[in-house]
Amino acid sequence: MGVLEWGLTPQQAIDLPNVVARGDITRIEGPRADPALIPALVAMGHQIKETRGEGSGLHTIVRQADGTLVGGADPRREGKALTP
Repeated sequence: MGVLEWGLTPQQAIDLPNVVARGDITRIEGPRADPALIPALVAMGHQIKETRGEGSGLHTIVRQADGTLVGGADPRREGKALTP
């Protein structure tokens, strides 16, 4: 979403707080969230549970129009991808 819709770099997008909406509860990584985000979501009717993150270990690579690759690694994890 951050890369495709908001024009962020892969690293900027991965650095955003984890937000997971399953069922009636929206879980949000409180320490990384903008202080105004949680009250705004509550005002929209979300039931919020603050977490320390999902430990997602996201990594991404985006191919630019000129063919170059730009990547990002999740700082919540080791920050590297391994092959078997």
